[in-house]
Amino acid sequence: MFKSAYESGLNLSDIKTIIKATEWQINFHQLNTNSTFSLIFMKKKITPKKNKNMLLGIKINNLGKIYYAIRANNGNFYDINGLNKSKMIMNFSFFKKYRISSHFNLHRLHPITHHIIRHLGVDLAMPEGTIVLATSDGKITKTAFDQISGFYIVLNNQNQYTTKYMHLKKILVKVGQKIKINQKIALSGNTGRTTGPHLHYEIWINKHAINPVHARSNFIEPLTKKELSSYFKISKIILSKLK
Repeated sequence: MFKSAYESGLNLSDIKTIIKATEWQINFHQLNTNSTFSLIFMKKKITPKKNKNMLLGIKINNLGKIYYAIRANNGNFYDINGLNKSKMIMNFSFFKKYRISSHFNLHRLHPITHHIIRHLGVDLAMPEGTIVLATSDGKITKTAFDQISGFYIVLNNQNQYTTKYMHLKKILVKVGQKIKINQKIALSGNTGRTTGPHLHYEIWINKHAINPVHARSNFIEPLTKKELSSYFKISKIILSKLK
């Protein structure tokens, strides 16, 4: 398949995009040599003299089994049902609902202690008692309380990343419990060392804390109902052109 892709004029960057768009559906090492593929690209002007290919859709036929990946408005790829079952799928919808009152900052001046202390997540201002949803599938590895974090939850995903939820009012899950994305796991609160009600949220990858705002580009977000409606309109056009 990759030889055919090169012969059709695609470059290495294009091929990497194809792999990323479909790798959650297909093991490329097990593709039959007679597999066929159809692609739709759009030329995107980078500079007056330079264009870049932007993949809009792909259809792969592997011994009669058909796989599709269509680009949504958010830049991610989904199948014909608007789904992406990647292990790196994560829901960041709370960023759209709640204001970030304190950002990820390795040199933050703490508002209570007035000392420079690393702030390894983001604080989302929300009323006490707000339902907290799991941002990914995973397993609860810890629920506890301490004077700084208050009541908190640690959710581990098999794909080497962990999410943490702190300053909770009430924990609704138990250690060892398997969790699905968007499942209710807690009520937000004002416990521990805080200046007001909020949810402190962290993402750790391979034991390193990363900025949740920047991390969004590393994960796939599920489409909302509104986004799904738009996606199906786009995919209908693209699917009609993929042969």
